[in-house]
Amino acid sequence: MKDKGIQFNLPSLETPEHILEYSNYYYKLSAYRSNFPKDNKGKYIHLDFQHLVDLASIDMQLRYTLLQMTLDIEHFLKTKILADITKSQEDGYTIIDRFSQKIGKSSESFFDHIRYASRHYNYDLYLKRKNDLSIWVLFEIITFGEFVRFVEFYYEHEHQNEYIEIASIIRYVKNIRNICAHSSPILIKLNEQTLTHDRQSKYIKLFVGKVPNISKHTRKKRLENQRIHDLSALLYCHSTYVLSSGVRKKRNDELQLIMQRIKKNIHYYNKNQLLQSIFDYIHKLVDFIVD
Repeated sequence: MKDKGIQFNLPSLETPEHILEYSNYYYKLSAYRSNFPKDNKGKYIHLDFQHLVDLASIDMQLRYTLLQMTLDIEHFLKTKILADITKSQEDGYTIIDRFSQKIGKSSESFFDHIRYASRHYNYDLYLKRKNDLSIWVLFEIITFGEFVRFVEFYYEHEHQNEYIEIASIIRYVKNIRNICAHSSPILIKLNEQTLTHDRQSKYIKLFVGKVPNISKHTRKKRLENQRIHDLSALLYCHSTYVLSSGVRKKRNDELQLIMQRIKKNIHYYNKNQLLQSIFDYIHKLVDFIVD
């Protein structure tokens, strides 16, 4: 780290060696250096080891809350879809055949991750329903990735126009869910601009455009980063599709705690315009959905 220009000047209650042995590991901790500039010799500028430790702590707290938010979205979307199907003329079985045909997968294959694991929590469900798969059972056993494909199918092929918005943005929720579930860093490579204007969700652009004090220039710049774009999509989906005010309040309270955690050492980033801008952007989104 010293060879890369990382300094060890900021005080800490624990030594770097102790942190790297008991709190975090080098590969993950060093990933946050991607948010700091380098000089013409390739060494990092204004980067201290404690900056990396602080970002890792913020990121962990953020991931835990975002993962819960993706679970909330999944639950309330499943509830809504099942209610709509139950009230319709659909019998709950033939729709499985249409979905299976669309994605090129047999209905039996949805049980693949269960049928060969007799200790799986849903193994009894497999034994009882393996030859009689309904939409209600499917929603108990499919992965989130398969559920995303079902939502897209439900809009595109079942003529459910009220799902046009969520069908086009739920894949971004999946991106955040995957990275959180695998405990991978989110707040890295925040200066990358890999998402061109035509690949950004129009619904997310409209959402961010309504947030006070986020300029058009800032919105454009921030949404060009895939991670920030998908994070924005998740916050929008949760505030829109999670219907329980109690659940929303709980997550909003957790998000506010994260904002407070960011402020704790915000002076660390006085010389890092990128991180200051990112934190300010996230803070304004959180304040908007909480209000």
